[in-house]
Amino acid sequence: MNLPDADTPFYPGLEQYLKACEAESTMIPAERRQALERVSTYVKDILTKRNTARLTFICTHNSRRSQMAQIWAQTAAQFYGVPGVSAFSGGTEATAVNPRAVAALSRAGFQVERTATGENPVYQVHTGNELPPVRAYSKTYL
Repeated sequence: MNLPDADTPFYPGLEQYLKACEAESTMIPAERRQALERVSTYVKDILTKRNTARLTFICTHNSRRSQMAQIWAQTAAQFYGVPGVSAFSGGTEATAVNPRAVAALSRAGFQVERTATGENPVYQVHTGNELPPVRAYSKTYL
């Protein structure tokens, strides 16, 4: 695994990717930006009231979209220094994390470690050596 710079807890490649995404944020359409601002305001309100915000992303198979949303939400909270945010994901069916999602995370600079095999392998998705990993595997919420 790559070591992060001394002044950032993130792996260098991931930090570079996050900064590039931040620079491109001006390209988000106004309507989408308004929706994102409403979510941001809601999370801030929850954090003010409870000191913790638990975000849950649900999708059919919990193999790509919801997993990516969980990992990116947790990473964004860490990147912007927003304490108290915990992200989770689930689906209406359990399958497995899609290999293309794992590859996309790796390309973005995450260190992805497979810690269990089988039909529904478990991955630890690391953002930096000193940051807790996100445990990614397909799970159901009924």
